Amino acid sequence: MKKDKKWQDLTILSENRLAARTEFRTYRNRAELAAERSSLVQSLNGEWNFLFLAAPEYSPADFWQKDFDDSAWDRLTVPSTWQTKGYGKMHYTDVHYLFPICPPYVPNDNPTGIYRRIFTVSEERQQQRCILKFHGVDSAFEIWVNGNYVGYSQGARYISEFNVSSVITAGENQITVRVMQWSDGSYLEDQDMWWLSGIFREVELLYYPNYVESVVVCSDYIPESGKGILSIQGFQPITERMPGFDWIIAISDQNGNMLVEEKIDITAEPEKEPDLLFSWQVELTEVKAWTAETPNLYQWTLVLQQNGQELQVLSEKFGFRRIAVSGCRLLLNGQPIQFHGVNYHDYDPHNGRVLTEEIMRADLKLMKEHNINAIRCAHYPKTDIFYRLCDEYGFYVIDEADLECHGFELTGDYNWLPDDPAWEKAFVERGLRMVMAHRNHPSILMWSLGNESGFGNNFKVMATAIRQVDRSRLIHYEGDMEAEIADVYSTMYTRYDKLIQIGLNYSEKPHILCEYAHAMGNGPGGLLEYERAFQQFEVLHGGFVWEWYDHGIACAEKGYRYGGEFGDSPNNGNFCIDGLLKPNREVSSGLREYKAVIQPVKCRARDLTKALITIQNSYDFLDLSHLYLSWEITDGQKALAEGQIRELDCPAGMETTLQLNYEWSEICQQAQANTEYYLNLEWRQKESQGLIGQDHSIGRQQIKLPYYRKKTEVRSSLENQPVITEDGTYLRVTAGERSYTFDTLHGRLSEITEKGKRIVKAGPQLTVDRAVIDNDMYKKADYYEKFFLHQSFEDCRDLSWEKLGDQVRVTIDNYFSCLNQSFGFALKYEYLILQDGALSLNLKAKYQARGSQVPELLPRLGLEMLLSPEYSEVTWQGKGFFENYPDSAQSSIYGVYQAAVEEMDEFYVYPQENGHREGVRWLALAGKENSLLVRMAEEMGINVSYYGTKALAKAKHWNELEKTDGIWLTVDYRHLGLGSNSCGEEQLVPYRLKPQDFEMQLELRIIPKGEEIVEGRKEYA
Repeated sequence: MKKDKKWQDLTILSENRLAARTEFRTYRNRAELAAERSSLVQSLNGEWNFLFLAAPEYSPADFWQKDFDDSAWDRLTVPSTWQTKGYGKMHYTDVHYLFPICPPYVPNDNPTGIYRRIFTVSEERQQQRCILKFHGVDSAFEIWVNGNYVGYSQGARYISEFNVSSVITAGENQITVRVMQWSDGSYLEDQDMWWLSGIFREVELLYYPNYVESVVVCSDYIPESGKGILSIQGFQPITERMPGFDWIIAISDQNGNMLVEEKIDITAEPEKEPDLLFSWQVELTEVKAWTAETPNLYQWTLVLQQNGQELQVLSEKFGFRRIAVSGCRLLLNGQPIQFHGVNYHDYDPHNGRVLTEEIMRADLKLMKEHNINAIRCAHYPKTDIFYRLCDEYGFYVIDEADLECHGFELTGDYNWLPDDPAWEKAFVERGLRMVMAHRNHPSILMWSLGNESGFGNNFKVMATAIRQVDRSRLIHYEGDMEAEIADVYSTMYTRYDKLIQIGLNYSEKPHILCEYAHAMGNGPGGLLEYERAFQQFEVLHGGFVWEWYDHGIACAEKGYRYGGEFGDSPNNGNFCIDGLLKPNREVSSGLREYKAVIQPVKCRARDLTKALITIQNSYDFLDLSHLYLSWEITDGQKALAEGQIRELDCPAGMETTLQLNYEWSEICQQAQANTEYYLNLEWRQKESQGLIGQDHSIGRQQIKLPYYRKKTEVRSSLENQPVITEDGTYLRVTAGERSYTFDTLHGRLSEITEKGKRIVKAGPQLTVDRAVIDNDMYKKADYYEKFFLHQSFEDCRDLSWEKLGDQVRVTIDNYFSCLNQSFGFALKYEYLILQDGALSLNLKAKYQARGSQVPELLPRLGLEMLLSPEYSEVTWQGKGFFENYPDSAQSSIYGVYQAAVEEMDEFYVYPQENGHREGVRWLALAGKENSLLVRMAEEMGINVSYYGTKALAKAKHWNELEKTDGIWLTVDYRHLGLGSNSCGEEQLVPYRLKPQDFEMQLELRIIPKGEEIVEGRKEYA
């Protein structure tokens, strides 16, 4: 006869679990506090004996007994997730549950892990109150200590504490934990991520000489007066009270200066609030407020004494700040603020959701270095050290309940659980456990009720319960689409036009984009327009890019694996590879772009002939005194003038004019002909501060100088006239030691040779295709299965040539189209072999279409050619150094750059179009002795790679790419923007590329190696 299972019983959310309480650090005395090493905390991390089972019912008899023989079991590290250690099945879904939706029931096949280990307790510790603390276990678990049942808990990303004082003994003790993958709580844990299980956060024993259950701190800031009001309440179960003890409260500032130290009067009234031990308040004048820009922290310390002897010290840092809403404005300390945020999952490519403090600190450092000031805890609470770090280094945090029911959207009844009274207790508990644990952290500005779970009465009750506990913060929930109970109007992936309408027409509550700019693969594009909208409209308070980290699983053979590569079905493929940070922790072009778009100092030219610029301080609180400005006037290679301004005086939100130290007349005298000059400006940190090091660049900008002096040269002539030979389907023009061969059947320049050595293996031919990027995913079927853009043809209609004195003109009329299409381009290639042996190309393309089945957008309009592989050193004048695209180029500036061909590619877990550079006027590819110089009549885009479009489109991982025996060079008339339409905005209008007429003019020249820059800048009459 089957027994009822507590893990699918909605009336049982826990057994013997202690009530949620605030996190604080506990020490034996102040000396331990100063050293930040506590003798009252015992870690149970490390190697445990481990048995993996298909279901809990398969557990061995008496497995919880202290003397049970587990010597033959495996060993597993705690914390860890068992799937990443080879147990169970790896599975990734975005929305789908991995079991039938029949709440609260979960499958009988319920993967289970039993953990056992021995730990030792000293005689002294055994006399104290002992709390067993689990920081996170997925999904439900039971505990035994020394054969005694301790309790049960569910709610994967929450702290669970149990009083084990009565069951531990001095000396050797044994603990057993049985973890089930599925519970009724799994219905509330359907986040977009890998399904991972086990004890994935720390396990500790906490010892207390006396017991304080919770310390609640409220630190309000009065912006009008600069005062801080600090209230501290201590809670202790009435049954735990012991006479003869004194509590001392001490408050110190960020420099360690003592502001207050006094004995607390125990004024609690048990008949009114049975667990309230004391309530203490102080008012401080002229405190330093906490913000993400100025994370000023104070510290409270509670000392338990008996006869002057310290028995226990509790301590935590706090900040004075006030978050409020006034109309459509979100105010921190009375000042409107902007969120430049990211969504942050717990993730590590080797260990799943196991994060160390070092990893979190490294993540926050990268965020700070890229001007990110806000984090949404997607989609569950983090471990407490994360919030401490955010307090210390300055981040605005939206803490989010571990609650997502996304799979219900596919049933057609999204509000199934939010409207079911049977689930009310579970909803409310998940909100309160978050709030009770983290409410002392100043970095947390909002409580989020969860994510993508519909809406209903359970959320309303949840919001009410949270407000009864904490009214000092705002409530967020995007699923509350009318902002009925939320304090902010939150939307996700809102299209740009809709966002502008919100800015123009909505004024009831502040608006944030809790998710936008889906950073999947190559992208996102369009960040600049969104940021301008945030700055333009008062109601818009910024947003949070989805997301921080690519969730690739490390694999020696494939680099990083994603959904569907573990036999997991259904799955969402590489939809988990959607971060600004790559799995190997490499910064993506998207993150560089985000940094540039949100940089806090911007500038524009006022009068460059007088060396005047205007700068704008976009900080919400800081003036610019912590920064200095480095500037240079350069041609992209060397500077004509440079300098620094060490003292900057510009208050937050204001503009000022700066005078740079250069003379315009001297610049003009030094300037070379045919050379564009730019004013490059870079804002750097004066001194190390928090996670930011001295001289760190917080942003840069470039302004083109209004000066250009053109000088033309007369082309030299070869000693001998060009020679034309025809051989079957080939036409060859020999000019000196250079030869150009045309395929007269296909209408194409087939090769260029120099001294008999082939340089160009296949000459220019039109391409409209790019290897589909993730943000093209909704266009992919049209591109490949409807319009067949990857199966294009150029048919020759006519080819003729004529000799014009010492020049030769070859004219080719081709028609370009794709398989089974009625649209195409009439192409006229006009090649001119010039008197000095160079090759000029003028391409005129006339768009033609009949019928209505034509593509709305094209990925590119460009010319593709193949070079010999030895021409592997690239020099170009244009935007760089890293890849950039029409709608993602704020992080790139004009200059002269050099790179090996391998450096021109950008690594993406899932190969796709990459490595493009915009604004190029010329580029050269150098071999051992000479270079191929390609000059454009106007700025164009380029790609240079060993991997052609077909190779990129075929490969599923970077190490599967098939290298070409040659170098692909693509020169684009125009390239389609990136957008973020994998889950967001398509390409915005200015960056769309429709089928159209166009014209391209190029010149190809063979030059001595080392002369690339000089020759690239030459202009000919």
